[in-house]
Amino acid sequence: METRQIIYNKLADKVELKSERIELGVVQDFNKVANRITSGRKNLNKAAQEFVNDLSNFGKLQNKLENSFRKAEVFGEQIQEDIDLINKIADDIAKTAKELGIQPKDTGIDLSVLKAIDDVEDTINTIKKNSSDAKKILNV
Repeated sequence: METRQIIYNKLADKVELKSERIELGVVQDFNKVANRITSGRKNLNKAAQEFVNDLSNFGKLQNKLENSFRKAEVFGEQIQEDIDLINKIADDIAKTAKELGIQPKDTGIDLSVLKAIDDVEDTINTIKKNSSDAKKILNV
């Protein structure tokens, strides 16, 4: 019986030592992770602040984009109406000039407007081409 007791006592000492080593290891692991959290907090706060700043700047830029897009659309629509009107008037002038037997250019109309119309139509087409991208960005 004494032999058994001696063996149990020796085993109990070993189990306690192993348990102390395990506890020490867990504490060391905890402290390593705690150090990473403590030191990582500054990086996280800096990244979070940059994110908030960028989000704010994006919101401002998004509003600016929406305003400029809306303006371009409105001006484009207004000028397109004028282009449609001037084309109708030009057709009427051409018809009347033909009836009178003269060339439309000889009526005194300002032909420099043709260059302006080409430029305006190119700009309107650019706005229309980029319209879908702008609407996606603005969630319109």
